[in-house]
Amino acid sequence: MSPGDSGTEPGRKKKSKPSKSRRVRRARRAAQKNKARAHLIAQGITERLVQQLQEARDRGNPDDLTERLGRILLECAVLESAERGLLGDVSALITTGDGSPLPTAADGHGKRVCDCDESARCDCPRVYSDPDAAWGWDHYREVYYYGYSFYEVSVTSEGRDLPLTIELNPANESDHTASVKAMDRLHKRLRSHAPSFGIDIFIADAGHDSLAEHRFHQSWSVRPVIPLANKAPASHPSRGEVSLSERGVPLCQAGIEMVPWGSAGRGSRRRPLFLCPVGAKKRARCPLAPAEEPEWSCRPDLKRGPAVTVSPEEDPRLFPQIPRNSERYQELYRLRSGTERSNSLKKGAYALPSCRHRRWSFWLIRLYLAALLQHARAWVAELDARRFVAQLLGEVQEVAA
Repeated sequence: MSPGDSGTEPGRKKKSKPSKSRRVRRARRAAQKNKARAHLIAQGITERLVQQLQEARDRGNPDDLTERLGRILLECAVLESAERGLLGDVSALITTGDGSPLPTAADGHGKRVCDCDESARCDCPRVYSDPDAAWGWDHYREVYYYGYSFYEVSVTSEGRDLPLTIELNPANESDHTASVKAMDRLHKRLRSHAPSFGIDIFIADAGHDSLAEHRFHQSWSVRPVIPLANKAPASHPSRGEVSLSERGVPLCQAGIEMVPWGSAGRGSRRRPLFLCPVGAKKRARCPLAPAEEPEWSCRPDLKRGPAVTVSPEEDPRLFPQIPRNSERYQELYRLRSGTERSNSLKKGAYALPSCRHRRWSFWLIRLYLAALLQHARAWVAELDARRFVAQLLGEVQEVAA
């Protein structure tokens, strides 16, 4: 081959290297596919986990570090906040849950201890300063990181975000399993140490959407407020004549979402009821009505038009007890950002990432210390700062005397 020869066959163009923006787009598309595949895998894992938790429902929590710190938070902060009225109705708590990535200071590739050439790859054993950590995907920043993911369940009331429990898991654990484990531990802890407490509603984002999780909350008499991660089927699973919107709401003959109208039936037979938008006075006229007949109705024999009931027991994910197009659902879902603010507070004001810990236990203790501080700040906000300090100094003087 001559020096001037390019090395390619005549008439054949040399492949150009993809631009950086194109490589980024490819990486993002691949990440989206991996995310969807991971979502399906997580749903199957959650189903098996829920079955195991249901079998061990009558047992108490294990006496590990997480449980001991959780009891400290409950007895030293949560009960005090409840007495001050900061949690609302403790017999029907409205809780929110969300996870957040927590990179560790350790190197995910480990440290070499062999005599192999540094420029060559080897399969020799390495030393890991944080062996409990794992590699995970940060969906917000779209990067891989090495560390943990902490999951928090909190109560948002009157602008205050107060933690109830925290779980620290490896970074590769999804919100599906983390939320189920955190709620199961919280239910058992309240049952043993605060029987007057009860959880009525659990609010989370679409990353928690799975049938197994909805059935788990249903078994504890908790009403979940979780949007669908994927579009709902076009028709009712067992009643093909009932069409559904993308968020699982029954549609009228005109293709409009029907209006939630309380419930029908009594006792255990109560079912969410949906009415015709015109019959519920949400629309002036039906889109199918002829121009010369503005009062036309598809069911003139019914005063409020067609009505449809759905059964949460049949599919609690598709038909939640609080309909997704109701005002109550929208009002509750706005509280979901409370746990996100609480997690951001720990990372921002409390500078959690700068701690540079390399142990699971160190991170967990730091998280619970931050949770205790959040409750204490809420107490101080309820009192005049000077009166609080004077009261504190008075108690110290009485103890000294």
